[in-house]
Amino acid sequence: MKAKLVLSIVWLLVGIAIGIGIATMSFAPRASYVSPPVVTRATLPKLQQQPPPPVRAQATQMSKPPFRDRLMALSEMNSLLRAKIRVPLLVGEDINEDFVKLYGMSAHEVAQLKASFSAAKHKIAELDAAHALIEPMGVHAYSISIPAYPQEGGVVYDELMRSIREVLGDERFAAYLSTGNELLDTSAFGKFGMSETVIAIRPAEVGEAPGSTSGSISGFGGDRPMQVVVDTDTSAFPTLYPEIYRKMLAAGLWK
Repeated sequence: MKAKLVLSIVWLLVGIAIGIGIATMSFAPRASYVSPPVVTRATLPKLQQQPPPPVRAQATQMSKPPFRDRLMALSEMNSLLRAKIRVPLLVGEDINEDFVKLYGMSAHEVAQLKASFSAAKHKIAELDAAHALIEPMGVHAYSISIPAYPQEGGVVYDELMRSIREVLGDERFAAYLSTGNELLDTSAFGKFGMSETVIAIRPAEVGEAPGSTSGSISGFGGDRPMQVVVDTDTSAFPTLYPEIYRKMLAAGLWK
C-alpha cells in the first residue's frame, strides 16, 4: 500500500510539472511585427531633407613631377661613369637653357633665379668698390687692386644658394648639388671675394678695337688666395666695374 501511495504521488508531481511547462510555452510573448513606414505627402519633404549617406572618398594618386624621371636617369648614368655628365646652371652669366629643360623650370622660376643672380652681382660689385685701392698710373691709366674678402663674399654666396633652393625645392636642389656647383668657379660673381683682383686700365692702343679686355687667373698655394688679373681699356671699364667707376668719379680720379 505504501509503495502504491508513493508511486501515485510521484506521477502526480510529474503531471503537474508537464502542465506548467506547456502553459509557459503557450503564453510566451511573440516577436512584435513592425510595419514598414508609409510615405505620405506630409512625410515626403522630411525624407528629401535628410542628407545622403556619406561616400568614402577614394584616395587619388598624386601625379609625379615630369623632371623626376629625367633626374633619376641622369643620376643612374653618373653612377656608372667616371667622367660625370654635368649640366651647369649658368653658361657664362646667363641661365643655361638645357638646365631649364632638364629640371622642368617654369618661366616664373627662371625669372626668380634671374632676379636673385642680379641682386648677388650688385652686392659683389658694391663690395669690390668698397675694398678697391685705386692708383693713377699716368694719363687715363690706373691700377686697381681688390684684396680678397671671403667673409663678406661668403654671406652673398649663402644668400644666393638659399634663393636657388627656394626656387628649385629640395628635390631638384639636391640633384643640382650632386652634379657639382659651378657658381664659385664662374666669373659672374667675382668668385664671391675668394680671390684677389688686379685691374689694369689703359687707353686703347692705336689700331685696337675699343672695349678690349683680357684676363688671367693665377692660383697660389697655401693660405694665399688665387689672383685674377684683368686688363682693359678706358671704354670698357665703366661697364665692367660700374660701382668702382662711380667711386672714381666721386673722388675726382677719373679724368
